Amino acid sequence: MHFQKAWKAAASRANSNPANAHNPVDISVVLPVRNEAETLPQLLGDLGKGTRIPAEVIIVDDASEDGTLEALAHLPEWPFPIRTMDNPGRGKKPGLSAGIKAASQE
Repeated sequence: MHFQKAWKAAASRANSNPANAHNPVDISVVLPVRNEAETLPQLLGDLGKGTRIPAEVIIVDDASEDGTLEALAHLPEWPFPIRTMDNPGRGKKPGLSAGIKAASQE
């Protein structure tokens, strides 16, 4: 996959932040996505670079055709758990609502 290098680099940056191991935040981040294989690694890397990281990230896929979710399966672990959900063809608003309902944190 041609996005794999960017994903690995973003995961490496997120995992290298020493603050992440000790400062989890009791929130869930919900990301409704469609064809975000190119931009999602940067977003996840930025979430991991902060001084506090989310308790979980929920990625709700809206029928991506670029391998957005498939790329997650082949990459190193992130400093936060990532959950994925399918939301085929329903749009961002229903995807966001479904992700919020599935969230384990606020």
